[in-house]
Amino acid sequence: PTLVDAGAKAVASRMAGAVRQVIQKAQAARINIADVVGIGVGSPGLIIAQTGVVHFSPNFEDWIDVPLADYIKAELTELNLPIFIDNDVNVMTLGELHHGAGVGMQNIVCMTLGTGVGGGVVIGGKVYHGSANTAGELGHIVVEPEGRLCGCGNHGCVEAYAGARPIVERTIQ
Repeated sequence: PTLVDAGAKAVASRMAGAVRQVIQKAQAARINIADVVGIGVGSPGLIIAQTGVVHFSPNFEDWIDVPLADYIKAELTELNLPIFIDNDVNVMTLGELHHGAGVGMQNIVCMTLGTGVGGGVVIGGKVYHGSANTAGELGHIVVEPEGRLCGCGNHGCVEAYAGARPIVERTIQ
């Protein structure tokens, strides 16, 4: 569990604990930890990948300009590894490019349906972030002006209709 209500530093601490567990299992499997080149994190929301900052996350209340990479790095000083953070769907899209449905491709688009509606875009083998780091944010395309309030603060976004919460709410009604 993320336990986001405990705050960003607590979430980073839990992530660091998960990294330590993975490293312990890798060492038990005789994987050479010296071969690890970094730690990758996928986080929902608008991520500034170059700085490791969660600029805004509609799923995590009050997460505005959270330096998540710095928080995780502070928890894992013993590893002395770089921390890479990007939007969770961008990271998933890279996974598909290298190990899934996108193998052999240079350009792919992925869409996810879950808590929210996400998208990732890879062009020329690299994640395309766009000029405002919002490329792929398919869930925040407005489809119904003056529609339902979305977690991002806009009205009528795809996510306000097709995300998990709105679907459950409509089902219960």
